[in-house]
Amino acid sequence: MEVVNSIPKKKSWIKRSWEVLFGSKGRKVMLLTGLLALLVVTGYLNFRLNEDATGINANASDSETNLFQSYASTRQDARASRQLILENLLATSQNETTIANAEAELAALAAEIKFETDSEYQLKLTCQDIFDDVVVSKNGLNINVLVKTGDALETDEMLRICQTLKDVNNGELNLSNVFISEID
Repeated sequence: MEVVNSIPKKKSWIKRSWEVLFGSKGRKVMLLTGLLALLVVTGYLNFRLNEDATGINANASDSETNLFQSYASTRQDARASRQLILENLLATSQNETTIANAEAELAALAAEIKFETDSEYQLKLTCQDIFDDVVVSKNGLNINVLVKTGDALETDEMLRICQTLKDVNNGELNLSNVFISEID
């Protein structure tokens, strides 16, 4: 009868490490370590972002003046892309109804742009004592006027703004469609 060596072989240190790390207890430890690392990273990012936001709020006066420039720039970009889409539609479409609708939309877009530009120019000329800056936007029948003013607008000042808009629009203006918003 042969005797078989019953002494188990020693496992290599790599296998033992692997079992410790990825055994059931090892997985729990790794999971908790990973979650702790994510918590630390989240806390750090929260601190940095709050610090940056505080710096941004300190420059609020600059952002107020840039708000009008930013809005006008965004509006101009949106109008340019809308115009480009309509012109592309005109160039590629074979459907007469689609072409007619695109041409009508292009004409309406040009009229909106002209009205907004003329309105802003006239308001800056005639009402410069009322506000520091102005942006006018027209969407269908609605006209939105955003003004930067130090004090609340009085009724006669609002009427003066509306009269200027009416003059720019050749006397056709429904006051219920004009919305004036103030920024201090």
